[in-house]
Amino acid sequence: MTIIPINYVKTVEGDSMKLTQIKNKLNEHQLNGESTYRYYSVFIPFVNINDEPHLLYEVRSENLRSQPGEVCFPGGRIETDENPDATAIRETCEELGVDPSQIEIFDEIESIITPFNVVIYLFAGELKIDDIQALNINEDEVQRVFTVPFKFFLENEPDAYYVDSEFKFPEDFPFHKIIKGRSYNWRTGQYPIYFYDYEDEVIWGMTARMTKNIVRTLTKNDAVTKEEQLETSS
Repeated sequence: MTIIPINYVKTVEGDSMKLTQIKNKLNEHQLNGESTYRYYSVFIPFVNINDEPHLLYEVRSENLRSQPGEVCFPGGRIETDENPDATAIRETCEELGVDPSQIEIFDEIESIITPFNVVIYLFAGELKIDDIQALNINEDEVQRVFTVPFKFFLENEPDAYYVDSEFKFPEDFPFHKIIKGRSYNWRTGQYPIYFYDYEDEVIWGMTARMTKNIVRTLTKNDAVTKEEQLETSS
């Protein structure tokens, strides 16, 4: 039996590497996520209409190859060496024809990791415009925009449908290396798909999930405040 000193580990090539080297390399390491994932950033824009907050949505151009005609928020793929918040601002400016000074990011909310190897960073804030009709939208990407009073989402839960997810294995999967083999108790899950219906608009899928997330984030904070008030008054 070969005894390896505790301050060494073996690399793939068989060479020894000291733990101090491992520590230094990890300190220099930058988080880029797993290479198999694609990273996107989205801006959830609030607009002030008659002193009432609305959420602004885009309808994607019919000319786009991906999800033409669907409802979405401004956003896109994160470029190399670009921060997620910078992506959200850049994409919003490109799609809606606004200046960065018209965008105020309030905060980042919980990211979404999909079963399709996609990570989406979400930022909520204000789009400072006087009239949505004055937006100089990029018609190559955006067909039109519309707004929904945020009050609507506070008063209406989305319809929810749950899709079962399960593993699909290739023919050469090495079941013989796993305890119980093909009988292994694999975990399964359910993936929620939400739908909001507002007037003639249907907000569904990932955009509805983002909408639900911002509603949950804000109402969760309100619930804590109410609990604190009850504790104070009791």
